[in-house]
Amino acid sequence: MSWAIPSIPKGGSFTVSTIYEGTAATDGKGPVTQMGDMLEGVGYVNAINDVNGNTVWQSGDGGEFLNITFDSFRTDTISGTTAPIEILFTGGALNIYTSNSRIKPTGSFSQDQSTITGTSTGLFLSAVGAPIGGLVGSNGTQDVVLQSFINSGSLQKITAGSGSGFLQATGGSQLGNVGNNPISLGSIFNSGATNGYAVSGSLTLKTVPEPSSLAVLGIGLLGLAASSSVRRKKA
Repeated sequence: MSWAIPSIPKGGSFTVSTIYEGTAATDGKGPVTQMGDMLEGVGYVNAINDVNGNTVWQSGDGGEFLNITFDSFRTDTISGTTAPIEILFTGGALNIYTSNSRIKPTGSFSQDQSTITGTSTGLFLSAVGAPIGGLVGSNGTQDVVLQSFINSGSLQKITAGSGSGFLQATGGSQLGNVGNNPISLGSIFNSGATNGYAVSGSLTLKTVPEPSSLAVLGIGLLGLAASSSVRRKKA
């Protein structure tokens, strides 16, 4: 049984079928190649599941669609020059909008973002990156919000990647349902079928009851990177 209008059940999750991304300097078309490059992209929600994994809403139900934009994820560090390569990001913002149509990526972030916001019927959820405990960024503070791994391939051509990270909700019609619970990010990604963007992949966003739960989740956002060393917090 599915809902006509999308809503986030407590403990529920999104299944986002495809995300497209690249750097701000290339309007989404190029990969991150240096520290400070900003990651941005678009996507859409395919379904919303309840805590038991049952689908309660699918894209198009009730004539509604959910489109995504994300930006301002700053490349902080990279560890390794050959796979597996670890990449860390700081900052970041993500917005999910309701719409009467699903985004068709063009390969231009600025154009696709304009389309998504211009056709939006409302803000479903907004969120910003929240620090991952135990990971220290290049400035010596625990401000890392996204951790990615290129498991095979290279920065320029990713064969397989995955990672870890989470967000904190800040606004939108679903803020009351999410509350102060963190939102984990789970993703796999590569450089194939990108529709003009540098990277594409699948992403799951899941509300979790408390931050400590994130430690056991295989979570992440699409990522490329820069260069520097990674320092981990010692217990």
